[in-house]
Amino acid sequence: MKKIKILHMFSIANRLSTLNRTLVQITQNGYKSSISLDKLYPKSNLDTLAKPDFNLEANESFSGYIPIEKLKISQKTSSKPGGQHVNKIQTGVEIRFHVDSSNWIPEWIREKLKKNQINRINKEGYLIVKSEKTRKMLLNQADCMEQIRSMIYQASYKPKGLSEDEKLKIQIDKKVADGRRLVDKRSRSEKKSHRKHPIYDSISDYYN
Repeated sequence: MKKIKILHMFSIANRLSTLNRTLVQITQNGYKSSISLDKLYPKSNLDTLAKPDFNLEANESFSGYIPIEKLKISQKTSSKPGGQHVNKIQTGVEIRFHVDSSNWIPEWIREKLKKNQINRINKEGYLIVKSEKTRKMLLNQADCMEQIRSMIYQASYKPKGLSEDEKLKIQIDKKVADGRRLVDKRSRSEKKSHRKHPIYDSISDYYN
């Protein structure tokens, strides 16, 4: 029994030693999983704390990132019911930003944003968003941010063009519809022709 225990201990020691050497090799060689971020997103910047580059190109899309330092955030008392509590504590939030100077939004989106939200933009060119949904200031601020993000995404929407298959289907449907219309027109014409009175060549034929 003692020999078996000793052999078992030696076996465990050998396994631990092999595992230790394997871990050292992995550490030295820099092991990376097949589902690591740099393999899944090879063209992406993996620095999650880095701020995006605001030197946007003409056809660039909105990334979803809204820089807080570019916004003017103010608090105010809520106009919703709540007794004296709403008059003492400023839970309402108002966020505004200057659309034309917002370099974090692509220029082509800014132009559409100004058209879509013309009623929210004041004379100075500031887009104003307010929220009094809750009694928590942070939640109302988050709601304002979500409204801004939704407005920008709406302005950045581009309708998809038709594919070749869709264009071909439209042409076929049009030809089928034209064929049915011609058949119906011919059928109505034949019905009208049967309703007409016979034409007589002479008065004698009429009396006969």
